[in-house]
Order: sequence, then structure tokens, then C-alpha cells
Amino acid sequence: MDKYIISLEAVTGMLVECYRAGNDLETGGILIGPKNQDSVITDSIASSIHAERQSCTYYQSEQDVEIMNEVLRKYQKQGYEFKGYYHRHPSGMYYLSSGDLTTCAGILNDESYCINNTLLMCIITETRDNKLPVFSYIVSLDANGKVVVRNVKSEILLKKCIENCMEYFKEEGENNANNIAG
Repeated sequence: MDKYIISLEAVTGMLVECYRAGNDLETGGILIGPKNQDSVITDSIASSIHAERQSCTYYQSEQDVEIMNEVLRKYQKQGYEFKGYYHRHPSGMYYLSSGDLTTCAGILNDESYCINNTLLMCIITETRDNKLPVFSYIVSLDANGKVVVRNVKSEILLKKCIENCMEYFKEEGENNANNIAG
């Protein structure tokens, strides 16, 4: 099973957006993480007021995509990149819908996303057991172009902890390289 580290701040952002929209509307946004860390999500960006939110669908309009891309570019200048999407489903629907799978196939076939055949999809929905209502999946294409969905286990940490760990391992890597060279 794949494993991701997601910051508490990213999860909080997802939940705020999903519950702000109310029980009747689907909504969502994008997931951001460090460019050199495939399995780390540090931030979430909610869709703008221009997204189309309905009871059983969520669609990013052209205006919404433009606004989100503007925010994403600011993150990219700091070494972060697009990793995936999140959105709210009706209560108890914790899996990807057929519409979600079609959208995923379109994204995975679009080279402009630069995601190396790995798209993180998080579904937020209410559950009966009151567990954290975030269900995560990795979506990719197999050799025949068929959509493959795998469950993801997520660990939640403070963003500062994630950044400190990344900095530590970066410094350790540099120290090891210096020790080898010296």
C-alpha cells in the first residue's frame, strides 16, 4: 500500500473548504507538495467562487482554473508542485465515482500536468464511525491505458515538522556527499 505524509494544515484546508460549502454541495481543490518529495503534501488550495458546485458534481470552470493556477505558480517558485486533487462526495461515498475516473484518465493523459503517471485523489465524505473523513487514492494508467486505483495510507504531521525533516535529510545528504568527497 502506498503511503503519503500530509500536513495538518493541508487537511484542515480541505475540511474547511468541504464543510464551508454545506452538506448539499460538492466542492474541492488541489494538493501541493515539494517538488523533490513524491509522497508529501504540504498544502491545499481551495477552488475559487467560480467553480461550479452542485449536489452531485463539482467542476472547475476556466476562471477557477486560471485563479488556482495563479496561486500554484507562486508555490512553484518556492519549489512546490501540483500533486493531485481533493473533493467532497455525498455522505458515505468514499470511493472515486465513474466521473472522477474519467477526469483522472484525462489528467494522466495530459502531459502538461507533469505528474509522471501518479495522481493523488482525496475524497472527503461523512462517515458513520466518525473517523477522519479523508480517503486517499493513487490513480495511474497501466500499460494498456486503463485507470488503476490504489488505496493510500496517510500520516498527518504539522507542516513545520515535515519541512524540518526535509531540511534535516537535505543537510545529511550534503554532509554525506562532503564526507565522501573529502
